[in-house]
Amino acid sequence: MTTPAILGVGGALVDAVLPVDEAFLAAHVPGEKGGMESVSRADQDRWIAASGKTPARATGGAAGNTIACLAHLGVKTSHLSKVGVDDDADFYRRKLQERGTEVLFTEDAPSGTGRCLSMVTPDSERTMRTSLGASAKITPEEVAAVDFSRFTLVYIEGYQLFNAGIVQETLKQAKAAGCQTAMDLASFEVMRLFREDVLQMLAQDMDMVFANEEEAAVLTGPGKTPAEMALELGKLCSVAVVKCGAAGSCIVRDGVLTEITITPVKALDTTAAGDSWAAGYLYGYCQGWNDVRCGRAASIVSAETVQVFGSELPQECWEKIYKKMQEI
Repeated sequence: MTTPAILGVGGALVDAVLPVDEAFLAAHVPGEKGGMESVSRADQDRWIAASGKTPARATGGAAGNTIACLAHLGVKTSHLSKVGVDDDADFYRRKLQERGTEVLFTEDAPSGTGRCLSMVTPDSERTMRTSLGASAKITPEEVAAVDFSRFTLVYIEGYQLFNAGIVQETLKQAKAAGCQTAMDLASFEVMRLFREDVLQMLAQDMDMVFANEEEAAVLTGPGKTPAEMALELGKLCSVAVVKCGAAGSCIVRDGVLTEITITPVKALDTTAAGDSWAAGYLYGYCQGWNDVRCGRAASIVSAETVQVFGSELPQECWEKIYKKMQEI
């Protein structure tokens, strides 16, 4: 079997995780609770100052979180993105290199490194307000310069749909190199903006899609169960996943539905929960596991993630994950 090598394409964003209450969001942060919206760096700095707290810092970005988990699980990984020339860029590179991930970063000094302010309320829901910085400046030419033949699978975050031409060029290069492709749908706001584009990509160029219930509902229409949404998306691509939080997940591979139930855990912070779920699934998929095992692996990684504040798990959590993985 070919040794798996996964390339993540997405924003190299530094996560700034900030605990807040409902009143703080209502008073200071425009837009809907939950999901993601683009804001300026100045907005982020103003909200951090208003909170009176120092946010926890970790490597982030949807693809970055998934790649980080895969690296911890022993998968060969690379990350393609663009950063500034600043302390956040140095921090991000250092963290990736410590995990053994290949860094494929170009630079744009004036823009600075991107940052995602993840404001977590007591119900563990995160409201993300992101300043993309340099990560929004990567060009199709920079994507085309990468040797995709070195990878078995390319994982694209849906947020890159804002970056004109990047997703299309990534799919083109991956297809030419014989790589499988997967996309995380990012957020319901992103799907509202790019619904038709995504449906076309799934039907023509994408092998796998990872969605939560809200994102899947935007694509498939309201009033459907998670299983119905997964089956509908599964008609467009080989693997379609609808994640349902504490209710588990629905996975369709080659038209066959697998429903995964889980034992709920007490969630402290849902930041990166979906990203880590994708990592667990892709780990099992690359081992040739069936979807029962893949879904269980995904749930194990995600469950540990939501019990920790922030997106980065301490080593003792990874030791628990390794042990549980051996038992499925």
